[in-house]
Amino acid sequence: MQESKTLHYILGISLVMIAVFVVASLVMINSQAGPTNMTLGVNNDAPTVTSEFLSNAANTNSNFWGGNINTMVAGTGADVYVNGVITDLNGYADVTKVVATVALSADGTLLSYSKPTITNCTPNQFDCLIAMSDGGGSPLCSLYGGSGNTVNYSCQFHLPYWFEYTSGGANSAINAQTYKWQVLAIDAANDGSSISNVDKEINAYLGLAIPNNINFGNKSLGFVGDTSVGGEDQPIANKSNDTQDAYISATDMTCSGLGSIPVANIQYGVGVAGEGSDVGYGGSGMVNYITTASTDIIELNLDPQTNGGSKQVMWRNEITVPSSGVKGSCAGTVLVAAKTNR
Repeated sequence: MQESKTLHYILGISLVMIAVFVVASLVMINSQAGPTNMTLGVNNDAPTVTSEFLSNAANTNSNFWGGNINTMVAGTGADVYVNGVITDLNGYADVTKVVATVALSADGTLLSYSKPTITNCTPNQFDCLIAMSDGGGSPLCSLYGGSGNTVNYSCQFHLPYWFEYTSGGANSAINAQTYKWQVLAIDAANDGSSISNVDKEINAYLGLAIPNNINFGNKSLGFVGDTSVGGEDQPIANKSNDTQDAYISATDMTCSGLGSIPVANIQYGVGVAGEGSDVGYGGSGMVNYITTASTDIIELNLDPQTNGGSKQVMWRNEITVPSSGVKGSCAGTVLVAAKTNR
């Protein structure tokens, strides 16, 4: 009996020890270290065009023109650079594209980047242009100098010499408008910034391409010239962005051997305005004038050119030689100056 109790004690103690061992094992197993996966989505932050400047040079974050753009050159035009800074809180490398436009205020605003258009204007080299950083425009924009959350941009626009004015021109309806220079930035998620906008006027200016020399050739004493039937034909072309007339004045032609030819003997005629080679002149197409020493006005009504066409008129010169009292080579000057068409 005593042995039986002893055996029961031994078995009981063994069971308790086994139970403690099992619990300890479970605790040890459950206490071993292991990885726990964590996830977090960071929302994309659209870029912001934080500054916009108009300059005559690339990569220059300051305004060149205090007032209107007044540096257009006859026959050339002007380069205008839209420069500034873009901020993206996801880092500057997140900014992938930039697009800039210039358009008359009546043409509306820039639309989506994926197919950049201006509300009422297709880019036409006349009053609206688009520049982009990914080859979609000409010339291109560039992104440079990125650091932290900011990156610089620079977009070049070449304004051809006939690019429409918005101040000081003959057309009051156009003078009432302005130009909107707009910039839009795009990031890697194809999210676009709000559009930055600067208003800036372009001044009207004047410029004519006129002949360098007028050569009447050799004439006999008593020759009577008539621009309705002959003479030297040369073009006068509008190289500005406004409709033009012209002033003309001349001097007597002094002859090397003897005498002079009075300025009133020099005739000129203006042909019908045309575009490119489609210019009419001669006969009924000529409006004839007699030159004087004082300044006369030629009513050219010569409009600025449009895309690809050179607006011009034909200017025909002829001379009447006195029947006596002149000899040798005769020379003088004629002045042709642009005038606003008012």
